[in-house]
Parts: sequence; C-alpha cells; structure tokens
Amino acid sequence: MNSSASLLLRLVAVLLLLIPLATAAELRGRVSDSVTGKSLNGAVVTLNPGTGVLLTATADVFGRYTFTGIPAGGYFLQAAHPGYVTSTDIESYTAAELAVKDLPLTPVVPGEERIDVFVQCFDTSTMRQLSGVPVHLERFGGVNNNTAIESVTLTTNTEGWAVWRSKPKSWFTFRFNSLADEMPPTIKVKPQYFDLNRPTKVYLATHHTAVAQLLPVKRSVKITVTGPDPARPEDGMVPLKGVYVEVQGVSFDPPTIPPGFDPLTGDARLYAQHLFPPIESRTDENGEVTMKGLPPLIYIVTTKKPGYRTPQIAIVPDANE
Repeated sequence: MNSSASLLLRLVAVLLLLIPLATAAELRGRVSDSVTGKSLNGAVVTLNPGTGVLLTATADVFGRYTFTGIPAGGYFLQAAHPGYVTSTDIESYTAAELAVKDLPLTPVVPGEERIDVFVQCFDTSTMRQLSGVPVHLERFGGVNNNTAIESVTLTTNTEGWAVWRSKPKSWFTFRFNSLADEMPPTIKVKPQYFDLNRPTKVYLATHHTAVAQLLPVKRSVKITVTGPDPARPEDGMVPLKGVYVEVQGVSFDPPTIPPGFDPLTGDARLYAQHLFPPIESRTDENGEVTMKGLPPLIYIVTTKKPGYRTPQIAIVPDANE
C-alpha cells in the first residue's frame, strides 16, 4: 500500500512519544504597573478554566501571586487593580513544571475605557479548535470611515484563541484565514480553510468574543494497494482488486500510543481521538481507491483482505491530491 502523502505510522508514534503527557502545573508571576514597573499590592488575579469554578489569588506587597496544582488545560487569566485596565489573557498549561507569567497592567486614562477582543476558530466539519489560523482585525474611527485607524494580523494559539487587548471603544471588522491569499504567487501555499470575512463594521463598547467556524478545503487521496498474487507468485507485487479500505480521521493529541507499538499487528485507532466518521471503499481492478471530501486531518488507513497481512499507515492528504 502506498500514497504520495503517506507517513509510516511507526514514525508518527515515535515522534509523539517524545511529548510529555499532561499533568498538573504551578503558575506564579508578578503584577506591576506597565509604565513605572512598580509592584501592584492587592491586585486580584483570577484563573478561569471555563468550568464555572474560579481560582483567585491576591498579589502581595511585591506584586507576587501563585497558583498551585493547576490541572492541565486552557485558562482565562485575568488581573485587576483599581485605577488600571483589567488585563485578560489566555494560557495553556500541559506539564508538571513551574510556569511564570508576569502581568503588567496599563493605567487607566481618565475618560477612556479599554476593551479586549477575543477570537476563537473552529473547524465546521469536526468542531475542533484550530491553531495557527491568521486573524486580521481592523479598527475604524466611525461607521462611515473606510480607512482603518489600526490593523493587526494575529495567529490563533493551540486552543484556537487570538486576543487583541486594550483597545478603545470603536468600530471593528474581522477577517479569518487570510494569510494564504496574501502570499506572493511564487510561494505556493495550499490553504486548509476557506476565508471567512465579516466586512460589516461592528461597534464594540465592552469585551467581545467572536467565534469563527471555518469551512475546510476538501481533500482527496488515491490509495494503491499492491501485493503478491497467490495464483501467480512469479509476477511479484501486483495491484490487488477488491481490498477493503477504511480511512479514519483522527488526532493524536494528547499522545497515547504505547512504546513498542507495531503497525503490522496493532490498531492505532485505539489510541487516537476520532474526529471524522470512517469512510469505506474497495479497490478497483487497478488496485486503486480514491477517497474524496476529506477535511484536513491525519487519517489512519486500514486494509483487509483474506490471506494477507497489511500494515496501517497514517496519511495527510494535500488539498489538490
């Protein structure tokens, strides 16, 4: 069995085993004035895991705060102090080690209130959070003003989040996944998702969260299955007709493949998170089968034919394959 975009599953497993499993972490840091650097005694730091249970800590005279025994995962981290703009950030802790996050707060300008703009991106086909998505934000002085006062392109983190912090109340527009379109023609970038634009200006006066559900560019992959024909062993490796082929869209995050896993005898699907229903088909007289309409995922390919033993492989199909 082969594919131009194939990776041996045993290689994937070896790489994944180098990543430590997620356990509890400790977080500490210092809250300070972003202008003068002075410590902000009494600042309240809140850690919100999104489960409804908030963890809070109060900064001491040196501005220091500490959280211990934090379960692995993504958190909203917020720091507040009278006379300062509340700072909100998104953090992800995945290892049993000390994490340090200093929180400088911006003094409030009289008569001016600042807001944070949060964006989270999802895949519409699997509803999984998307990391590495470019998010283009623009701020305008008025609804009829078409010249942006300020613009920025952010990239979503491992939890699918991007944050534009401490902006004045204003009009905003959003554009998602625009980086591939802006690449020069000499640089070949195959976008994984279609662009999503929100050109209508939105006036934001408070902290705001925008959720972008991106439509994936569908992939297709041709799989060719070969092997010896028992009736004609002298022909060597030949295309095999009627082989049952199944592809399963998965994620190996967190990594759970055990040491010594053998793709010739083991089933990697037992150790993966299933993100897309399996697609099944059989090879034609040329030993080929084409799978269409695949979201951009890792796929485990499993084949079955009486009298044969075939390995599982992992494939990452290209957009135009």
